[in-house]
Order: sequence, then structure tokens, then C-alpha cells
Amino acid sequence: MPGVVLDDDAAGNLVALGILDASQRVGLPSRIEYQIVSPGINS
Repeated sequence: MPGVVLDDDAAGNLVALGILDASQRVGLPSRIEYQIVSPGINS
């Protein structure tokens, strides 16, 4: 996805997530929302 940077460790685990120009891409840049989805479940 353009504007999203994912970093992984040597084992392939996700260790960091970056969103370029995040304050311009979201409605409330001072608020953080996240969702955890189990494997095999569509959100």
C-alpha cells in the first residue's frame, strides 16, 4: 500500500509499522485506533 512501511526482523516477524504523512491521511491525527484480526478472519 502506498505510504505504508512495514519492518520485519530476521525471522520475518513484523516489528514496526510506519505511515508516511499520517497527519494528512487521517481525520484525527492526535488519536490512534487499531484493530487486531486473528488469522483466517476477514475484517
